[in-house]
Amino acid sequence: MEERQERMDMDRNEEIPATQVKRWLAAVAVVMILAAGISIAYIYHQQSVVRQLSAHDEQMNATIAELRNQTEGLTAKLNEMTAAQQADLLVFLKSTTGVGAVGNCVLGSFPWRPRPLRRRVVRRPRD
Repeated sequence: MEERQERMDMDRNEEIPATQVKRWLAAVAVVMILAAGISIAYIYHQQSVVRQLSAHDEQMNATIAELRNQTEGLTAKLNEMTAAQQADLLVFLKSTTGVGAVGNCVLGSFPWRPRPLRRRVVRRPRD
């Protein structure tokens, strides 16, 4: 029994062989290198996605600016056409009535107010 106890104490005190330590260190080093490589690849991918999104954003901003300019141009043309029509109306009114305006009429408004429609209410005789 004493031999057995001595043997257990010796097993506990024995050191791990150097080759086994080297294998573990090599495995850990390989895992770390793989993790670093995957991280670098992921960072590169994210940067390329950011570049693509930035280019798309710039393109969309340019399109919005172009549409805004077109809208402003159309608004200006519409305002010119409205002013020309009002001037033509004023010329027409002057030529037909001899006055610049009809009564209290301001250009673009009615000289009268339309009367509201009245509904006829049909009442039935009560029994």
